[in-house]
Amino acid sequence: MKIGEKLKIVREELNFTIKDISRLTKIPIPTLYGYENGHIKNIPNDKLVILANLYGKDLSYFLDFKKDNIILNHEMKLLDSLLTINEEIIIQLTGDEKIANEINYYMIKRIKKNLINKH
Repeated sequence: MKIGEKLKIVREELNFTIKDISRLTKIPIPTLYGYENGHIKNIPNDKLVILANLYGKDLSYFLDFKKDNIILNHEMKLLDSLLTINEEIIIQLTGDEKIANEINYYMIKRIKKNLINKH
């Protein structure tokens, strides 16, 4: 689904008219129609941020980011630390580094899948 279609659907779900949105955002009515019907394809970032905030949606909802690429740096560091600790515990319990690596591999796949579904 295209950005304009999403903008229109969310606006209508919130029972806003184009006139309401124009009044609240100071974006001209013809411009808003252009966004929604696809005549304006390159919506300026600042305008899209304003609309996303007004609609209570994350910017990624409109931009179709690949969810598996949107993991914040601190989340990756935390995940790496947890996996390292997990690997050490498994090695201590089993005495087998190969098993620990295999378990971590499957944990990473599952965590990645959950992160994608979460977003």
